[in-house]
Amino acid sequence: LIGVISVDDPVDGRRPQPESLQALEIFANQAAQAIENARVYRELRQRLLSLEEAHLRIEQAREELAEHSHKLEETVAQRTHELQERSEQLEQALERVKEADRLKSEFLAHMSHELRTPLNSTIGFSRVILNGIDGPITALQRTALTAINQSGEHLLGLINDILDMS
Repeated sequence: LIGVISVDDPVDGRRPQPESLQALEIFANQAAQAIENARVYRELRQRLLSLEEAHLRIEQAREELAEHSHKLEETVAQRTHELQERSEQLEQALERVKEADRLKSEFLAHMSHELRTPLNSTIGFSRVILNGIDGPITALQRTALTAINQSGEHLLGLINDILDMS
């Protein structure tokens, strides 16, 4: 209940005429409709304010999300750049390792030839002399030639082992 309209005349106690009652009834209905419209308007206004607040919160969240997205994109770009640089460094290091491996193989091939050829000659000549092809040898010479032959064989074995490991 919002209000009451009293139509009795308290002084003489007369009741209003039917035309007046009809006009008052129309007024009462219009007043009730106006009050209802005001209530609905107030409710809609509150809902609109709530929606505007929700819209603001959504807009703020969207802006924060955009900011975080931008930061993430910057971080990804930076990390991608760092990874590219690291990849290039690794490729350069791999090229240097390949070159070092090639040089090592080349060195070992030359060193093998340079060491084996004279060593095989020394071992071969010591065997020839030990077998007495050039004539008899003394016991002291045999001992020395045997040591030379064994040391040469041992050194040749070491060289072969090193080449096998490489």
